Amino acid sequence: RISDVHVLEKQRHLELDRIPLDKLKWMSIFHRDKKFRRQCYGIKNSSGGYELFSGYQSHHSLSFKSCYGPKDISVINQGSRTWVVSESLIDAMSVQGLRGGAQISLITLNGVGQVDRVGTFLAKYYSKIETLILALDHDRAGETAQEKVMRFCQQFEISFEILSYSGKDPNDALRNRLICKK
Repeated sequence: RISDVHVLEKQRHLELDRIPLDKLKWMSIFHRDKKFRRQCYGIKNSSGGYELFSGYQSHHSLSFKSCYGPKDISVINQGSRTWVVSESLIDAMSVQGLRGGAQISLITLNGVGQVDRVGTFLAKYYSKIETLILALDHDRAGETAQEKVMRFCQQFEISFEILSYSGKDPNDALRNRLICKK
């Protein structure tokens, strides 16, 4: 069971107990040029590539985030008609935590450069989506991506809400909320 495993992204962590195990792969990556091996998780994206991520495991091990194969969005349909759009898997999972663990389906951009692919996804599946929660980072790139997704929602007549949170991204907001409760 994966619920006791923590994924770290830029020194941030969140338990993986809200992701179906079959969506996550444990991988060993060998970097030819730098001659190092990295243990990481990978989540399959819509084009068959894998978005890879790991984090600080010790003071000798740096975080790692990359893509193997073609770059694209990742979609995890958990049977909910409420979906969240975020920049990363960690942020999407954090939205679930901020919403009290509510079951939601996930669309991760895996980088704001993939935002137009959300439009392609919505064009195909808009009838299966009741509400789209926009949970993009509080920076210029995130705001630009959010505006595009809002236009897609209007185009396909999908109800949307903008997640209100403090911090730079949903994971920051969740971590700060959890820290405050201690």
